Amino acid sequence: MSERNARTINNGKKCVARGAAQVMGAKRPMKRIVLIGAALCALAVPGLAKKKPAKPKAPAVKVGSEDEARSLLEELQKPGADAKALTARLRPTHEDYLAVFEGDSAAKAEGGYTPAWDKGDLVITLKPDQSDLKLFHATSDELKAGGAAAQKFPGGYKQIAPMLKKGLVFYSFKFVRPGEELGLAYDGLVSVNGHWTIFPKPWRYVH
Repeated sequence: MSERNARTINNGKKCVARGAAQVMGAKRPMKRIVLIGAALCALAVPGLAKKKPAKPKAPAVKVGSEDEARSLLEELQKPGADAKALTARLRPTHEDYLAVFEGDSAAKAEGGYTPAWDKGDLVITLKPDQSDLKLFHATSDELKAGGAAAQKFPGGYKQIAPMLKKGLVFYSFKFVRPGEELGLAYDGLVSVNGHWTIFPKPWRYVH
């Protein structure tokens, strides 16, 4: 503790003690005033006032993780959510096409998707009672291999998988009523270039 802080605490203690002594000989109305003054002295002195415990910080969600994908999609389930605006945030940039598709498939994908985005055809919607979210993922290699993870994706991925770049994790998801398995299904959600984007049913747009 520094000498300055020690002096401040000592003066504060004297202030509180002085106030306590005054209370003993003061009349009732005056006691309240003296007590308030003593309390203010205590609050002004470091070490005398009780510090509020710091609130624990929520664990950070890893960028591009399944938790982040879930949090993103749950925004669509909130009452009054603007599905069109939230989906528009997932529209791929030119660089995103290059990051997802191999070779000239990137240009073909951009050429196929752009008119659909411009027309507003690509909007993630759900019904108000579809409060459950089912989320699945598969790497681009797993989609090419066609294993168990790929079974959670539409069959069209078999023909598009060879055009996908390695090292990517794609998500398919569906909104369902509690206790049900069938609902509104979507696919092609992927994190690239530091943000989320979506390429729904890519076999329809890459020609």
